Amino acid sequence: MGVLSDFRVRRPRYETNQAHTVQRIGDMHIASEVAHGAADPQFAAHMRRLVSRCACNPLQIAKRGHVLADTDDEIYDVTHDQHGKGTLARSLVYEREVARYFEDAYPEDEQPPDDIVHVTCTVTSRRAVRNTSCPFAAGASAHA
Repeated sequence: MGVLSDFRVRRPRYETNQAHTVQRIGDMHIASEVAHGAADPQFAAHMRRLVSRCACNPLQIAKRGHVLADTDDEIYDVTHDQHGKGTLARSLVYEREVARYFEDAYPEDEQPPDDIVHVTCTVTSRRAVRNTSCPFAAGASAHA
């Protein structure tokens, strides 16, 4: 039987609290609609309600780690691209950031391992998930 060892924790460069993230998602949807002439006067209020209902509540997730700055428009410049950049641009950013991660984690003088286990973790309150009104969270309590 194999043994897992030499675990290393590497946090992403940026962390943003969930309340700010939810606000930013709503702001981006609204900015996209306004920039492309598709927003009616009630759209902003509708989008805020929708994002608030379906995004993970800040009581469920305190903060998120990410590699791009919250204000970085490299992928989500919705004033120019209504839905943000496409798959190719997103894949190139992913490739660049993964390469950067491994260059930092395993400098030239250190041999990387033969196998890597990537672990992510989201800690939620079972009560918070069970009480949410978002249909996408219904199955989350089984994994919490």
